[in-house]
Amino acid sequence: MLANLGLIVLAMIFSILMRSGQFLPLVAVFIVLMILFKWYFELEWVRLSRMVAIGFCVGCFSLSLFHNQVARIPYGVVQDYEVTVTAFDAAKGRYTLALTERVYRSILRKPLVFVKALPMDVAIGDALVIKGSIMSFDLPSNPGESNFRQIYYGKMIVGTFKSMEMVKRLDGKRHQSVLAMIDALRMRMARQMKMTLKDSHVGYALGMAIGDKSGISKDDEGAMRNLGLSHVLVVSSLHVGLVVVLLNQTLGRIHCAKLWTHILAVTIILVLYFVSFSKIAIAKCLFIYILHALALHLDRKPCYFVSIALFVFGALCYNPYLLYNLSFTLSLMAYVGVFGYYRYTWHDKGKLIRIWYLTFCIYMMLLPVLATSFGGVQLLGVLVAPLIMPFIELLLGLNFVNVCVQTLVVFRPLSMVMARFFDVLDMLVAISGRMGDGFLMLPYGNLLVYTLIYVLIGLLSVRRKLWRPKIYGILLGLLVTVVAGCVTVHHFPMRVIYLDVGMGDSALIYQGRTSVLIDGGTKYQTSVLNNAMTYLGEGKIDVAVLSHEHQDHYGGILALIESDRIETVYMTPMAYDALKTMSPALEVYRRAGRLFLVEKSTSLNLYKKWTLTLIPPNLKDDNPNNQSMMCLLQRGSMDFLFTGDAEVAEEERMLPKLITALNGRVEYLKVPHHGSDTASAKSFLLATQPNYGIISVGKDNAYGLPDESTTASYLEMGTTLHRTDLSGALELRIVYPWVQQVGYKRD
Repeated sequence: MLANLGLIVLAMIFSILMRSGQFLPLVAVFIVLMILFKWYFELEWVRLSRMVAIGFCVGCFSLSLFHNQVARIPYGVVQDYEVTVTAFDAAKGRYTLALTERVYRSILRKPLVFVKALPMDVAIGDALVIKGSIMSFDLPSNPGESNFRQIYYGKMIVGTFKSMEMVKRLDGKRHQSVLAMIDALRMRMARQMKMTLKDSHVGYALGMAIGDKSGISKDDEGAMRNLGLSHVLVVSSLHVGLVVVLLNQTLGRIHCAKLWTHILAVTIILVLYFVSFSKIAIAKCLFIYILHALALHLDRKPCYFVSIALFVFGALCYNPYLLYNLSFTLSLMAYVGVFGYYRYTWHDKGKLIRIWYLTFCIYMMLLPVLATSFGGVQLLGVLVAPLIMPFIELLLGLNFVNVCVQTLVVFRPLSMVMARFFDVLDMLVAISGRMGDGFLMLPYGNLLVYTLIYVLIGLLSVRRKLWRPKIYGILLGLLVTVVAGCVTVHHFPMRVIYLDVGMGDSALIYQGRTSVLIDGGTKYQTSVLNNAMTYLGEGKIDVAVLSHEHQDHYGGILALIESDRIETVYMTPMAYDALKTMSPALEVYRRAGRLFLVEKSTSLNLYKKWTLTLIPPNLKDDNPNNQSMMCLLQRGSMDFLFTGDAEVAEEERMLPKLITALNGRVEYLKVPHHGSDTASAKSFLLATQPNYGIISVGKDNAYGLPDESTTASYLEMGTTLHRTDLSGALELRIVYPWVQQVGYKRD
C-alpha cells in the first residue's frame, strides 16, 4: 500500500515539475528515486512501471484541470465580475476577492484575485459587482525575484484587478458571513492582546497564533529569518502539532477518554483552520490527524506515510500548483523529517538529546527545499535553530493558550508570564540583528546536486551499523567535497548581470565576493538591486560606478549610498557637481575618502586576471548624455563595454581611446542610449564590432525605443541583440573562455 501510494505521488509530482524546463535533471533524479524504491520495497518492474504510469496520468490530468480553469479567465478584458470579499490585508491595504460567476466553476474551488483598493467601504463577506479587467502576474525578470505567478497559483490566486470603472454592492447578499465573524474575532484578538502586552510582543503573539505579521518590523522579521525561525510567524503544521501534543498529554494525565480527546483536538484544529483563513497546512494536519484517530479507534497501527501520501494525492488533484506553494512543501518535508528520517536514523540517546535530534532531522529535510528556493542557506539558523527550538516550541504552545484566554477575558498573570518569554525572544532577535546575515550561497536550483547531498546525508545517518569506518569516512569526505564544490561554483565564475530596471541602466559584476555596480536605474528600481544583491549573497556593494547625472542611472545608486550600502563610489566631476546638492551623502563619502572623481582613464584591479577600466569623456558637453563615463571589463580577448547614454558626438571623441584599449571585437556591448537613433554611429559599430548587444529599455516606453533603424544596424553587423523589455535580465557566468548565458522571464 505504502509503496503504491508513494510511487503514484512521486510520479504525479515529477509530471507536474516537468513544466519547469529542467527536464534532464528531473529525469535523472526520478530514476535514482525509482531504483531506491525498487531496492527498499523489493518491487517487481511490472508493478513499478504500472504505479509510475498511473501517477503520471493523474498528475497530467490534475495539471490540465488547473490550466483549463486559468485559461478561462479573460485576462485584460473589461467586463462585469461578480465577486465576494474573502479577506483584507491591512498591512498591504489589499483585498482578496473570490470570483463567483458560474463560468468559472469547476472541480477546483473558486479562483481568487487581488485588488489594492476599493472606492467604497466593504466588509468581509460582502458581494460586489466590479467592472474592470483582471491582469495576470508578471514573470520574474531579474535574479533574486520571486515567481509570484507560481506562488499565488499555489494559493488559487489567479490575478489582480486593474482598470476598475465601477463597483456596486449587491444589497442583502453576504455569501460568507462566517468570514465576517472570523474577521471580527481576529480584530478582538488584537485589541485584547494590546491591553496586556507591548506592541512588539503583540506582533509576535499574533504572528505565531494566526499568521498576522503586520505588527512585526522588517528588521525583527529579518533577524528571525537569520535565526531560522521565520516559520514560527505563520500558522503552520508545527503549531497544530504542538497544540495537539499538549492537549493529548494534559487530557491523558486526567484519564480522559480517547474519543473525547480526539473530538477536542479536531475542534481546536478546525478553529485554527478558520481563524487562519483556511491555511493549507492546517487542512493537511486535520486530514492526517483524523486518519490517525481512526486508526487508533479501530485498534490499528497508524501509518503516517500513508496519511501523508493520501493527502498529497488529493491535494495535487485539487490544485497541482500547490507544489509551488513553499509553505505546503516545507510542511510535508517537516513530516518526512519527523516520521521518516528520525525513525530510521540515530536517535537512541537521552530525552533531551532526542528532542534536539528531532529538530535536527526536520532541518535536514528542509535544507534542500530552502536552498532550491532561495539559492542558499542561513548559516546562523542552521547552527542555532536546533538548539533554541525547544524554547520556541514551548513559547508557541503557551502563546496559543494565552491568545485563546485573552480573547475571552483579560487575564494579566498569564500575560506577565508570556512577557518574560517574549523578553527572551527579544534578546535572541537583538543578538541575531547584531550578527548580520550569514548566508551560504549554493548553485541556484541544481536538482542533481541537492539530490546527491540528500542521499549522502541519509547514508551517513542510517541507524544500523551498515558502514565500516573507512566507508563512513569516504562518505563524509564526499559530502564535504560536494558542499565545498557548491560554494566554489557560486563564487568562482565571473558574473556579469545586465539588470532589467525598466527605462534605465544597471549592471552588476561579481566574482569571489567582490561586487561592482555600474549605474543603478531609477530610485523606484531599488528593489531590483536589493533582490540581485540577495541573490549573490551580498549585503553591500564594494564599488559603484555612475556614468552620468541622469536620474535613470543615478537613482538606485543614490538610494544605496544614503543607506550606506556601497563601500566606494566612482563618478565624473560633472556628475558630482550636478548631484552633490541633491544628495548630501555624496559629500560625506568624499570627505571619508570613499568617493573618487575620475578625470583620466583609471584601471581597477579588483579581480584576478580581470581588469576594469574607467574611461571618462574627453571634453565637457552641454548634453549630459555626452558626459557619460564608459567602463571596459577585459580578460584576454574578451571585452565587455558599458557605454552609459553616450551619443554620436561622444562616440566619435572616444574612438581613439577605445581602439587603443580594445583587444579585438567587443564580446558584449551595452548598447548606448537605450538603442536611440542619436547613438550607435556607423564608425562606432565598425570599431567595436560587437558579437552581442544588450539594450536596456522599458516595456512600451513613451520614447519608442529602441529605434528600428538602430537595431537594424546592429543586425547587419551580425550582432545578436538582447532586449530587457522582452527577455528580462541577462546573466553571464564566465569561466574563461567559456560563457554561460542565463535568461529570465521564464515560467
